[in-house]
Amino acid sequence: MKLTANLQLQDIHETLSKTALPADPDYTGNAATVEAYIRESILEPEAYTVEGYSPLMPKTYAASLDEEELAALVDYLLTLK
Repeated sequence: MKLTANLQLQDIHETLSKTALPADPDYTGNAATVEAYIRESILEPEAYTVEGYSPLMPKTYAASLDEEELAALVDYLLTLK
């Protein structure tokens, strides 16, 4: 069962890491893919804030997460719909 879940996660990760962000003329960040956007949103939460929302994301994740923890968080978020 775990092998299947890992394969599914790998498929999702591979697809979304290559999936371009939808065009948004207001987007001011640097991400070009869904995966990069999630990573950017975690590490630089004020890089882009959707109109109508306040920037509530903590700004400490860049200093408190190592690369492995960040990758695990991004992988998990990629599985959510």
